[in-house]
Amino acid sequence: MIEESQSQYLSAGAKTLTHSMVKEILNGIALDSKEHAGFYRAIHSLLFGESQPIIEDEYMRLENIIRSHIQVEARMQRAAEELLETVEDIRVKHILKEILQDEIRHHKLMQNLLDSVVKRTLMEDEIWDMIWRDVPGHGAPIG
Repeated sequence: MIEESQSQYLSAGAKTLTHSMVKEILNGIALDSKEHAGFYRAIHSLLFGESQPIIEDEYMRLENIIRSHIQVEARMQRAAEELLETVEDIRVKHILKEILQDEIRHHKLMQNLLDSVVKRTLMEDEIWDMIWRDVPGHGAPIG
């Protein structure tokens, strides 16, 4: 899969760099590519009926995982906001704004997921709504 191979390629390339910001940008893009590869595998599973329903034991574990992560995500969001208020360097501010936007988007997604898990109503249409509800353009190209 192209996304997986690009993830590995970027990660390997990043290891050879000494500039910390460029290195981490490449690592971040590599992680995104790895994430995309996972989404493609999940899409394949959905399209070919290989996706399994969530059982009660998984709902319980999932609820604990999500609740814990929501707490951590809230702390990370506050930390990014605090840093953004104190930092003067415009380059750093730009990166912190990107991090903060990710934290806000992740927090909303995890809260929506938790709501469905608590109700035990995690359905395919809800998953798609959670993923795209807060994304600018709702997945369509912006512009």
